Amino acid sequence: MIENLILDWSGTLADDVGTTLAATNDTLRHFGAEAVDLATYRRDFVLPVMGFYGPRLPGRSLEEIDRVFFAAFRARESAAPLFPGVRDLLVVQRSRGIRLFVLSTMAQDVLDAAVTAHGLEGFFDRVIGGAADKGPAMEELIATAGLERDRSLYVGDTRHDVEVAKASRVRAGASTWGYTAATELEAAGPDYLFADLADLVATLDREYLLDRQPLVIATVGGVVRDPRGRILLVRTRKWSDTFGIPGGKIDRGETMLEAYLREMREEVGLEVENTSFVMIQDCIDNPEFVKPRHFLLINYLSETDRPEAVVTNYEIEEHRWLSPAAALELNLNTPTRLLLDELLRSGRLALDGDER
Repeated sequence: MIENLILDWSGTLADDVGTTLAATNDTLRHFGAEAVDLATYRRDFVLPVMGFYGPRLPGRSLEEIDRVFFAAFRARESAAPLFPGVRDLLVVQRSRGIRLFVLSTMAQDVLDAAVTAHGLEGFFDRVIGGAADKGPAMEELIATAGLERDRSLYVGDTRHDVEVAKASRVRAGASTWGYTAATELEAAGPDYLFADLADLVATLDREYLLDRQPLVIATVGGVVRDPRGRILLVRTRKWSDTFGIPGGKIDRGETMLEAYLREMREEVGLEVENTSFVMIQDCIDNPEFVKPRHFLLINYLSETDRPEAVVTNYEIEEHRWLSPAAALELNLNTPTRLLLDELLRSGRLALDGDER
């Protein structure tokens, strides 16, 4: 469920790579440095921007650089169009009640002027510019706008954008049509890697349909066991802060097992082994889930020899490695308790095990 959409401006909504490159080269030349070509710029540009300018303009401050850069950018800003389809994206999401925000490094006055020039003032709840480091700005936005992290998606086109989203525990979306190569963005580990704007639209449409239409949703999840016999339990808001197992929805074209292995990587960062099928559960309008849903829960048992490797995504508030006996003492959601009961009944889990 995505209720809040936070968007970068440059390279995500505005096709201003050429404009920015020209202003960047004006800035470099102003201080006596060599200009760069587009391939070099796309390869080397990082946020915060001093990671790019610092080695090229030693001794110059961010304030000095910004003064020259934004003067050069302002002179060209009218040349930067929106990417095709941006206005339609905003119209549809706004009509669905999705809250829209802009979070950008661009100077606030320049950003405000660009938003106004494109007639987009009425679409956004807030337009935030001047965020040289987007981490603190993102946290302030979440706090002041009252955003629920697991229902918020930030889409940007730099590695910094992905890292900020992940650090803030919101969904991280990478737009590959902007400043940074797709391979670089993929290496940052976003939750969504969007090939183009249509891909972003399709993802938002799917989330909306799953939230609004009475569909039967097939999901996969499982119990992961470590060498000490402990099992991994996670706590999520979507299951009313009860503990359960990691997992998620099957994507079209995936087998059940492929989806399970992917979800283990995405949700808890584990490459699990020795996976075996356990059971399928009906889960119809379980009051423990945040909204009425009809799930088919496809459950597995698997193993890992690296329990310390767990890295959780935006969905998970807490994780614990516990013996099955200790796990049964937790506030478990009903499907997880039924799964553990089945594994214990069949002898595939033992009650005892070390705890961390």
